[in-house]
Amino acid sequence: MKAKIFFIILVFTTFCKAQVVNIPDNNLKTALLNHIPVIDLNSNGQIETSEAQLITDELILNNKSITNSTGIEAFINVKKINLSTNSLASTESSPLVFNTQLLLEELDLSNNNQILAINCNQIIPLKKLFLDRDVSSVLLNSQTQLIELKCASATFQSLSAFNKALLQKLNIYIIETDYPNLPLGTLNNLTEIYLDSYINGVVLNTFTGTIPNLYKISFNNISISSSISFSFLNNVREFSLGGSCDYDYLYNKLYTLTNLKKLTLNSNWSFSPSFPGNLLNFSSNPQLEYIYIYLSASTGDYLPINLASNVNLKHLELYSYNSSSISLNNNVLLENLVLQSSHQTSPINLTNNVNLKKLTLRGITLSTIPAPYIINLSQNQLLEEVTIYDDYLNNINFGNVNTITKLNILESKLETINLTSFSSLIDLNFNSIKDILEIDLNNSINLDSVTIKLATSSGNNIYPSNFVKLKNGSTESLVDIQKYNSNLKLCIDENDTTTNWILTGDASSNFFSTYCNFTPGGVYNTISGKIRLDLNSNGCDINDVTVNNIKVVIDDTIETGYTFTNSNGEYEFYTQSNSVTITPYPNINYFIQSPQFASVNFLNQVQQQDFCVISNGIHNDLEISIIPLTPARPGFDSKYKIIYRNNGNQIQSGTTNLSYDNNVLDFVSTTLALDSQSTNLLTWSFLNLLPFESREIEVIFNLNSPLETPPLNSGNVLTYSASILGLTDENPIDNQVILNQTVVNSFDPNDKTCIEGTTITQNMVGEYVHYLIRFENTGTFAAENIVVKDIIDQSKFEINSLQPISSSHPLKVRAVNNSIEFIFQNINLPFDDANNDGYVAFKIKTKLNLVVGNTFSNSANIYFDYNFPIVTNNYTTTIQNTLGLQENDFINNISVYPNPVKNILNFKTEHNVSKVEVYDIAGRILSSNSISENKIDLSELKTGNYILKLFTEKGIMNTKIMKE
Repeated sequence: MKAKIFFIILVFTTFCKAQVVNIPDNNLKTALLNHIPVIDLNSNGQIETSEAQLITDELILNNKSITNSTGIEAFINVKKINLSTNSLASTESSPLVFNTQLLLEELDLSNNNQILAINCNQIIPLKKLFLDRDVSSVLLNSQTQLIELKCASATFQSLSAFNKALLQKLNIYIIETDYPNLPLGTLNNLTEIYLDSYINGVVLNTFTGTIPNLYKISFNNISISSSISFSFLNNVREFSLGGSCDYDYLYNKLYTLTNLKKLTLNSNWSFSPSFPGNLLNFSSNPQLEYIYIYLSASTGDYLPINLASNVNLKHLELYSYNSSSISLNNNVLLENLVLQSSHQTSPINLTNNVNLKKLTLRGITLSTIPAPYIINLSQNQLLEEVTIYDDYLNNINFGNVNTITKLNILESKLETINLTSFSSLIDLNFNSIKDILEIDLNNSINLDSVTIKLATSSGNNIYPSNFVKLKNGSTESLVDIQKYNSNLKLCIDENDTTTNWILTGDASSNFFSTYCNFTPGGVYNTISGKIRLDLNSNGCDINDVTVNNIKVVIDDTIETGYTFTNSNGEYEFYTQSNSVTITPYPNINYFIQSPQFASVNFLNQVQQQDFCVISNGIHNDLEISIIPLTPARPGFDSKYKIIYRNNGNQIQSGTTNLSYDNNVLDFVSTTLALDSQSTNLLTWSFLNLLPFESREIEVIFNLNSPLETPPLNSGNVLTYSASILGLTDENPIDNQVILNQTVVNSFDPNDKTCIEGTTITQNMVGEYVHYLIRFENTGTFAAENIVVKDIIDQSKFEINSLQPISSSHPLKVRAVNNSIEFIFQNINLPFDDANNDGYVAFKIKTKLNLVVGNTFSNSANIYFDYNFPIVTNNYTTTIQNTLGLQENDFINNISVYPNPVKNILNFKTEHNVSKVEVYDIAGRILSSNSISENKIDLSELKTGNYILKLFTEKGIMNTKIMKE
């Protein structure tokens, strides 16, 4: 009993154990283990019978170097098997057998030239069978209902076990060089037939059959005998001829196919001497929609092309043809055009082909090349893909076409091209472009792939300056730029990561900029508006004055930045955010605004938001500044500008003054008539200065030369004091400003200067310091755009206190974080010495935590158009004690008398004194005078305490004085 139980368990275990399919061919096994969808479900590295039986759709095993198909029989439920392009073999005595796959509908054994015989006589559902041309024996079930068959002609004729009348598609290899007969019989369902020969010289002498529904026929490497009747081709819509063949007879029959819609002639044709000259006359085929013609070199001698009657033509490809002319004027429906390796007398005219979507023009030579050679595509508003190879082409006129997604220009002398309308462009390839100066892709917001290979000019020694604009807001997956000279400039988005770009040749060391325009790349929104001052307290309207230099802050949820209103009271921001908040910032103690802020939501549009500023109480606050417009050089004239502004909310009248050292300076002229002039003081009056209004005065002085007495030499310091007087001022600290200007013999025309000089006193910490940045166009062409970029050290300066004062030209300020950009757009700064200068002046407060001995420095980058920036000097200012010395530094070195003084102050020192400066107790300079005697006239000073600074050859000495 125990023995019986053990036997039962053993048998049960054996049957339960999974059966592994025997697959002796390693390549087949590997292909099955890596098959998609997965066959080896338990990942044990074996194909089990149960796993094979789960595959019900398709086995894809083509091109796997398989020599033995053993194991395929396990896939009994599969419907499709693709074993094409392998090394399977069989003989007539030992055929390849497929009789276990009783559900098989499609079997592909093509390109297995060692298979001579197959056996499928058990497979009834088989509908599609693809065999190599060398298969000679095929066993099929009589009930098989093939609808598609590919085999040799002899094989086809030997097949009798299935109903051929069901065939819909037939592909026959004709392997004999002179095949006299190809009887097809009655094939009422056949719609497509392909006759192919892999050897040249095959002539089909007899081609018979009843095929009433034949739609498509193709001949490859087969010549047609004139004895063949084409009566069964009357309904053919698609005709293809390829390889080497004799075209004489076929030509005469081809043009009888009046229903033909698609024609492919891809052949090395041969013609008899009597062949007619109107080879490409398709007037008898008015239904043609598709034409593909490739002519061999020997047959391409000026064959006329007549397409005038083919008004339905949508696709035309012509290769290696020569024609005196080709006209496509009547082919309005044409969508795809390829003209390659051809010769024409004149450029192709495509103005009537308004439906054209794809265009390829490659290797076209012309009898006469126009100068300039321009291809006009401006009327082809539906173009999507353009490829042009033309070594003589100078320009392409795209007009405003905006549908092109792919553009290839190769081997061209292209000098200019306008791509500004190419918003749909995805793929750009410029290769071996010799003379193009600018490629503007800023509007190509969908750009993904860019390949630009820039060659030298045809003169070989000419290296044009190339400018590639890629500021489009797109993150390209490929940027590949090659150029072998240093004249390449790239304009990119601020957030572009160029580390992944492929830059070869000298392109790897060229200049990147973002200043080819001043808007964000890609899609963006614009918010703009005006700020007006309500002087008559009845609300703002168009009659109220606009206010300039008002700070306006934008918060777009991505970043916060600010700008200032221009001279017309206008502001403008660009943002890629759909939601922003705009807030003006006039002096909150003097004004209120309506609305206080504005929240704007938009998408790819322009939004207008105006503000109204209203006085809040009564506040008088005037401000004055002075800047040097030119360097101070001994013996030359020097120009200065005084800027005064009403920062308060009341209309004011008053006077402005400028004190200077008349011993070394001679007043020359002023742009505003003086009210009074004394020895070292100029005075002007002003009337009705409106709130927010600024006015300017230019003054010219002539400087002493080193030969005059007293002399001026490089390194001397000129001190000017400008002041303004009006009603009692709430902020008197900015009613006076001091300019300390160092005399120079030579100078950098692009420089930065702190108006206060190289030192300030400790009591000025936390107050405004003033900066001037000058630039000069020293090039040979007008500079259209100039950007002065200043990176502010936030550890030394209060970034939010920055305020523009004056500029030589209209400017726009753009500030984000600690980066300040002063943008001079479209100013076209001349390059002649009399007019090539510009400047910007601004003020900014220092940090309150700076102490004596600390320094603060500042420099700027100046961009002229799209060139490398010019970096200015780094101007450093040091914080000192009042006037730089403690009292005990000079107690024993200087004596003054009388002290207190009423008029003339005398002083006695061990050293010769060359200049005397008088400061108020706050450290602000009041006068600066060169002297030759040890005395000074202080009669103009008001009663109070002052500091006297004496300049000697040994240094500077200070003392305190009292004025009665």
